[in-house]
Amino acid sequence: MTIVAFTNARICRHGALLPPSSLYFDTAEGLIVPPPDSTEVETIDLQNRILAPAFLELQTNGCVGVHFTNHRKDEEYVENLEKVSKWMVTKGVGGWWATVPTVGKDVYRKVLPLLEPRTFNDGAALLGAHCEGPFLNASKKGAHNASLMQNPSESSISGTYGPSTTSIKLLTLAPELPSSTALTAALTRPSHNIRVSLGHSAASYATGLVALRAGATCLTHVFNAMEPLHHRTPGLAGLIASSPRKKKTPRTSPSSPTASTCTPPP
Repeated sequence: MTIVAFTNARICRHGALLPPSSLYFDTAEGLIVPPPDSTEVETIDLQNRILAPAFLELQTNGCVGVHFTNHRKDEEYVENLEKVSKWMVTKGVGGWWATVPTVGKDVYRKVLPLLEPRTFNDGAALLGAHCEGPFLNASKKGAHNASLMQNPSESSISGTYGPSTTSIKLLTLAPELPSSTALTAALTRPSHNIRVSLGHSAASYATGLVALRAGATCLTHVFNAMEPLHHRTPGLAGLIASSPRKKKTPRTSPSSPTASTCTPPP
């Protein structure tokens, strides 16, 4: 067990800065732990600096002149990922998922193998790919290319994204499309272990509940590219007050399945 002790740290807890203290972190388990009794400890003196949780960026198509669908050479693509990573950390982001919108199959096959989780020196960690498409509703296409959208009933996971999908950690789909429920269940099984989010959709609240019960846990850019919230027809936005863990009609829960509060993809 390797323990790192951050000493003289001003820890941010519940929105308040505490007096300087120490925090112990188990690097093998990725957990904050109590002060160890005898284990050898690596000490990092923060010299009264603030120690606070980092942000997680769930959806970004690119930044600082980089777009994740643009691929010319593998080496250049990875250099651009590092460029994004080093910019992200300056904004308080500790981890991010590269979002790939609806594109042709050839693009998925080029970029997804390069989006496996990785770390960069002095940068935020790339946590994998977020595939926002192509299983979206063309009536809610937004900036996506509707001609490249697909129905789950007419394709397969490997046929769409290529033989390797291990970089995909989050996937946005429209739950009202044919076979979307079966696809959601397949994606969230341990064999794929992909977090499913709902978006770019004209689905009703009832259809959204079916998707939650099949394994979906998030909403992508709530209110955008979906039906508006109405007291009689709440649509997908109404799922904010629903728990993805309930098998019966969900009740109001503080752990809402929104893109801002959903459990981060593994």
